[in-house]
Amino acid sequence: RDLDAAQFGAVLIKPDMSYIDTTPNIYEDNVTYIACKHDFSDLNEKVMQILGNSEKYLYIIENARKKFKKGRANF
Repeated sequence: RDLDAAQFGAVLIKPDMSYIDTTPNIYEDNVTYIACKHDFSDLNEKVMQILGNSEKYLYIIENARKKFKKGRANF
């Protein structure tokens, strides 16, 4: 569903994925998604930040789309 979020223009928020090693690396915090804590204790804060200034986060959607598109081209 991560790809769906980008395709439909949503900013992806999910628990920190820094321990994941993928090619291409589609999980870059503040580049292709917004990381939250694994216990979701900061989820509300993250959502409110994005909703309060959604235009500031449009680059995340665009970066995620580019990463997924680049990854698909490599297969």
